[in-house]
Amino acid sequence: MDLDSFFLPFVSRFPSLLMICKLFDLEDYAGTYRETRNAYLKAANQLKLATGPYKAARDAYVAATATYTKSLYE
Repeated sequence: MDLDSFFLPFVSRFPSLLMICKLFDLEDYAGTYRETRNAYLKAANQLKLATGPYKAARDAYVAATATYTKSLYE
C-alpha cells in the first residue's frame, strides 16, 4: 500500500489539505535533505574528533590544579 492511498481518506475530508499535498511533495526535497544531513554529520564527526585532544588536555589541567590546590591545604 503506498502512502497516497493510505492518506487519501483522511486528506479527502480537507480540500485545502489535499491541495497542499498535491503542491508540496516531500519526495522532491528528500535528496537535498539527505545530502545536507550527510554533510552535517560528517562535519559534526570531524569536530568531535578534533576536539578530543583539547578536552584531554583540559581534563589533565583540571586534575593537576585540583591536586595542587588540595596539597596546599593539607
